[in-house]
Amino acid sequence: MSGRTLAGRRVTLLNAPRHFIGSRYGLGYQVPLGLVAIGGPLADADFEVNMVDADVRGLSHADIIRELKTRGTGIAMLSHPASTAGYPAVEQLSRRIKAELPEIAQVYGGVFPTFAYREIMRRAPQIDYIVRGEGEATAVELADCLRKGEDLSTVKSLVWRGDDSEVVVNELRDPIPDLDKYRFGWELVDWDLYNLFGSGPFAGIQFSRGCIYRCSYCGQWGFWRRYRHRSIKNFVDNLVELRDTYGVRHIFPADEHFCVDRSTTEALFQEIVSRDIGIPLYINTTVKDVLRDRDLMPLYKQAGVAFAALGIESDSPEVQRRINKDNALSESTAAVSLLRGSGIIALIHMMYGLENETPKTIWRKASAMMKIDADFVNMEYITPHFWTRLGRSVESADIIQLDQGKWSYRNQVIRVPSMSPTALFWWVKLTELFIHLRPKVLIRALQGRDRVIGHFRRRGLWRALKVWRAEIAEFYFDTKFAEPAVPAPQGFMSLVMNRRRDP
Repeated sequence: MSGRTLAGRRVTLLNAPRHFIGSRYGLGYQVPLGLVAIGGPLADADFEVNMVDADVRGLSHADIIRELKTRGTGIAMLSHPASTAGYPAVEQLSRRIKAELPEIAQVYGGVFPTFAYREIMRRAPQIDYIVRGEGEATAVELADCLRKGEDLSTVKSLVWRGDDSEVVVNELRDPIPDLDKYRFGWELVDWDLYNLFGSGPFAGIQFSRGCIYRCSYCGQWGFWRRYRHRSIKNFVDNLVELRDTYGVRHIFPADEHFCVDRSTTEALFQEIVSRDIGIPLYINTTVKDVLRDRDLMPLYKQAGVAFAALGIESDSPEVQRRINKDNALSESTAAVSLLRGSGIIALIHMMYGLENETPKTIWRKASAMMKIDADFVNMEYITPHFWTRLGRSVESADIIQLDQGKWSYRNQVIRVPSMSPTALFWWVKLTELFIHLRPKVLIRALQGRDRVIGHFRRRGLWRALKVWRAEIAEFYFDTKFAEPAVPAPQGFMSLVMNRRRDP
């Protein structure tokens, strides 16, 4: 498609339907923050913007087509939950849109297309444009060019089809230096759809972008490229708007690392306290930062921090070094103890497949988790996203999960030499059940004095059991594994592992 195709002023932000088990049965569907982030700038640039979250609404492709027709969409900007695992939902949906509404310009953005843009443009001719990296400025410039029928060669971070359908890759845009410049389009959200355990609407929001760490399995730092944050006033103003205008009662900062800098963290929490925000915060942080801020824990609690997730990943010092982590078991235990002692729920992440798992390694991890004694544990499988250092080290022959929709951290993707997928699955599932149903965990859930904390612990455990049951059903009725000796299809490998032949 030529870059000079004229599209209208009506832009639909479309979250593709993926229906991840964790969203259906666990924490719940979250606001598609990437679409909200570009929605504000588009509306401010005089576009008629609407948002269709087909995931939370459970819309079929036919339903989506009807919505696009009703809204008179000229440009559809598509995204999806998750990264690698979400792409099949966009590929299937965009194919249907092109077949029935070919006049709509389809734009795709997010983490996965940022890195896999060449393979996607080759594989999915129905996708007209890809936005790489941060989308606020690029989305507005692209939509403006399409509205005016102007050339696209100057739109940075854009991948598009030029004359004769040749794929054109424009220069990459620098990271946004001033995040305050772009507002979130909160008015686009149907807040009744996003409810945390029946206790009110909840919202994701970013204070910062990027991470100062370089964990081998994570590529978020490569997507954001450098660490930046909004001004404290801008962030707290957003909290006030979410609370007072939209009735939001819970906030999940989407930052990879919410408490990077102690002085900034302290100033932010003091501002939240001084303005009496009164909204629970559910943050991602690190073991090192919790220990660094041990004297600030009363301020954390006063500012509303109700939940903190910590990336532990492994109890093995050797594995920790290999993945570029440095959390001693004693440090992880002390950090969780600090959080719980301050009345803050603690969740830790533990990964399987970073080493050759055996009953011995699994029992060792379980013993470590009991010692750490978090309220919740998210037990994941390593997922080899090709833009990460770990992903580039994985051999194609070791990939046993060829359903890209299951590259989600909750499904095994890489073979474990010493254990069959069924054996590993049941070791992990039984460990999950044992860790979450320990008497001390149940007692804490029943005895919590803090209403918000107690409600989250009880409902969280119930939802964790629902996810546990649903994932067992998925494993037996909707999961297949490839034999390690059988090569994966070339098209699949080129898309998910960037191993392609030049055209």
